[in-house]
Amino acid sequence: MLGDKIREARKKASLSQAELAEKIGVKRSVVSKYENGIISPTYDMLSNIATALDTSVFYLVEDAYNDTSSSYLTMLKELSRLTGIDEFILAEANSRLDWKDHSYFDFSNPQNPLKDILEKSKEVQQELTNFTLETMGCLLNQLNDNGVNEALNRVKELTELPKYQRKNEEK
Repeated sequence: MLGDKIREARKKASLSQAELAEKIGVKRSVVSKYENGIISPTYDMLSNIATALDTSVFYLVEDAYNDTSSSYLTMLKELSRLTGIDEFILAEANSRLDWKDHSYFDFSNPQNPLKDILEKSKEVQQELTNFTLETMGCLLNQLNDNGVNEALNRVKELTELPKYQRKNEEK
């Protein structure tokens, strides 16, 4: 489990939770929540943790991918849970990579594709964001001034509803 691996690496590095928290810029309670599996760090935070503990992201997450009975969809879900990246984005990123020498999500391979998938997922996310913004712009152009103001008010209302808000990393 991810939390166990973080705890193991932290102890191996001879750091307390408070010391690790200071190195990665969060409260000690957040490190505790990571280690106890209450919350999962984003990929960027996981990268910070790995750097602070002088290890790799792959070392921290490898157990999630060593179960050969896991299906592709199960692995997508787990990677999504660990990174906070939408499964659709990860699947699209994975499909854009050329895996000649190993199968999809073969994390036992020394040429671990995790970093490649995550880098490609940033590209896919940016494309999706650009497409969404272009679509919104086209739709807004069809409205008169009153319609644009009404659309902006409705979007503002949506941003105030927790159900529609992005989850931010706890600090």
